[in-house]
Amino acid sequence: MTERGQEMHQEFDENTLKLNRHEDIELPTLSNVPNLVNQISYSKNAHLPERGTWASKLDFILSVVGLAIGLGNVWRFPYLCYKNGGGAFLVPYFITLILAGIPMFFMELALGQMLTIGGLGVFQIAPIFKGIGYAAAVMSCWMNIYYIVILAWAMFYFFMSLRSDVPWRTCNNYWNTIYCVNPYDRRALTCWEKFNPNNTFTKICQVNQHNISANDLTDPVKEFWE
Repeated sequence: MTERGQEMHQEFDENTLKLNRHEDIELPTLSNVPNLVNQISYSKNAHLPERGTWASKLDFILSVVGLAIGLGNVWRFPYLCYKNGGGAFLVPYFITLILAGIPMFFMELALGQMLTIGGLGVFQIAPIFKGIGYAAAVMSCWMNIYYIVILAWAMFYFFMSLRSDVPWRTCNNYWNTIYCVNPYDRRALTCWEKFNPNNTFTKICQVNQHNISANDLTDPVKEFWE
């Protein structure tokens, strides 16, 4: 064998040894492979701010109570009951509450807790109802306008009630009309019965040099608050 042939044979043997040698090769594990689904979900929600969660059930309950109960429940509701028949008003009220009020309130809470999105974006699950979210936002703006006025009235009446002589005690204020008579002074009025052409009688009283029907008399409390 020539010298050239021996060199080729030796090189062949070295290559064979290298191929047969056992070497450790590091393969990527499944934990290092990115999850495509999570990556896509993260890219979709990357622009959304992180929303807080309730610390406990009590925080959620108190927040809901603070939202649902306000001046309307302790102020407006008794007035509406009085103006619309007293106890009879409670019958249509509870029917509407059970059939409409409670289901809509529960739906609002459920959608808000499940999607953690505000009222403008929660109806993206059904684009045809997207206008409901915008209408709710507009109604909240209008409600805040008159609600602030009501709060201002409450503060005004509160400070007025702290005076030594409350303004709704007498009829000597600039806003009182000629029909204003204090209920305690009505006993001293000069009144008589007037016969009407339809065979009925009307009680007439002399107030501030005016002959006024007793049905038209008002009191300073009513004129002040209205």
